[in-house]
Amino acid sequence: MKIKVETGGVRLDKALSELTELSRSVANDQIKAGQVLVNGQVKKAKYTVQEGDHYLSSTRNCRN
Repeated sequence: MKIKVETGGVRLDKALSELTELSRSVANDQIKAGQVLVNGQVKKAKYTVQEGDHYLSSTRNCRN
């Protein structure tokens, strides 16, 4: 799943849980496992997302 962030300023784990059907803890586990990339790079869950960032995730549970 690929997602473009339209609003920034929140933690990566929170943003991913808001944009998918994942709980924040499951999103955090995927981030720690390196299954989530931001702009092609592995980031920590505490990374603050920026407007225009692109996520690439192994999950297919998108709410959009």
